[in-house]
Amino acid sequence: MKRDELRGVNLTDLQRRYRPTGSPVAEAAVFLKENLPNAPHLKRVLRDHRQEAIYSAIEIRHRDSVDALLSYYSLLELASLVRFVPTPLPQRLAGEIKRTLGTDAVRAYYGEYYPLQLPQSLYLRITGRHRLAERKTTIGATAYLEFLSLANEFDGDENIGHLMAFMDDYVIKGYSWVDLKALLIDPKSYAEEMCIEPDEQTVLHSAMHGFRKLIEFSENFDRFLQGLEDIPLFQSGAWHYFSYWFEHLEDRIGPVLESALANAFGAAGDIMDEESLAAIEKAARLQREQLRRLFDSPYRGKLPEAVERALSRQARKRRET
Repeated sequence: MKRDELRGVNLTDLQRRYRPTGSPVAEAAVFLKENLPNAPHLKRVLRDHRQEAIYSAIEIRHRDSVDALLSYYSLLELASLVRFVPTPLPQRLAGEIKRTLGTDAVRAYYGEYYPLQLPQSLYLRITGRHRLAERKTTIGATAYLEFLSLANEFDGDENIGHLMAFMDDYVIKGYSWVDLKALLIDPKSYAEEMCIEPDEQTVLHSAMHGFRKLIEFSENFDRFLQGLEDIPLFQSGAWHYFSYWFEHLEDRIGPVLESALANAFGAAGDIMDEESLAAIEKAARLQREQLRRLFDSPYRGKLPEAVERALSRQARKRRET
């Protein structure tokens, strides 16, 4: 199979996996197509929740579907960075992306209220502002497939989803971030609640398990990123796929993590020998270092800086002509 044909097959596979009929991504595409002409309504649905809270179930559903579509577009930009899909993208898909990401209400949503680098980069790519891609595309294709596995693990985990919802100020069945934080920083409550039988667990318990899974995911993702030094644009883009949550982690989980670990060490000190406790403390220290790398990511600037350089070169060429 020729390279261009393989890239077309890859794109078809991504569409089949992430945009099947009835999926949130497909639902968002329909919602936006129907509402793009109705700018005031779309602007209201996609407003900044920090300025005016979201309570309507239908609005929450529409916003969740738009989030899913933006995640899908982000995967397409990552795929483009390693030439995993056709370059340029097929005309029909490119036209949809251009219309969607170029609409004022949507641009404010992903560019201003909840800044997301990958949709911004994809829009600039689609509109001919840059054609950035890694040179080592064979390595990139392998890394992209591994990234999809990690992203599916994160995006598809119900426990992590509940944790993220609480961090994003959702109130679920009467519980909020305040309730979750109280359990995470109290060693006795944390230990007791984590032992609740599955059939007796609430959404709050689910989020607590999500916290534990998030730490495990962060360890794997940090290791993955460190292995991408030969493809720095993709490395940066992979970090940006989760950047919104890492920034939330720093603001909310960071201080809680320190307290939770300190409390756990205090409780463990009564029942563990010095060697076991030292091993736990070492593991906890490594986890803190891994999270700190993800919070203060050295990968943050590589992709946006490359995009900015490409825009500057283009502007300079226009001036010269």
